[in-house]
Amino acid sequence: MTTSLYIAHQTATRTRLRLHGYRETPADVPAAIATLIATLSGVDAAEPRPATGSIVIHHPELSVDELNEALHALPLDWDEQVAEPPVQPALMPLTGGLAGADEWLHENSGGRVDVHTLIIVVMLSLALSQAVRGNIMAPAASLLWYALDLLLRRGGQPSS
Repeated sequence: MTTSLYIAHQTATRTRLRLHGYRETPADVPAAIATLIATLSGVDAAEPRPATGSIVIHHPELSVDELNEALHALPLDWDEQVAEPPVQPALMPLTGGLAGADEWLHENSGGRVDVHTLIIVVMLSLALSQAVRGNIMAPAASLLWYALDLLLRRGGQPSS
């Protein structure tokens, strides 16, 4: 088989292999590779996942090292240089954007305003707006609570 593989993820009893360039790989190749891997002693199942170009191997009786040794003994092409891209936390873009906004506010207000202060002012304004409209129970109370909590956590100290 000419499709190169790499180990994308491993735990003690489960391994995920990925096919390099799987979008150009014929649809029957992942199933054929999974069938070959399933013949290994100690492998309970090898499930092809053609949509993601991966093969999930369940190997409760084999250690990671034993499985890797058995896999590399098969007539498969291994690409040891491919690595999974690092996972970026979902809120990282938002955090970065808030940091930039915080810097901008701090610079343009002479150090008097930051994102934290702005959030407190907005939440207090929303709480008062809801209170004036007669929505005192849930929205106004919640917004006021959160604004006061932020204010108390900050302790009146300027952000650094």
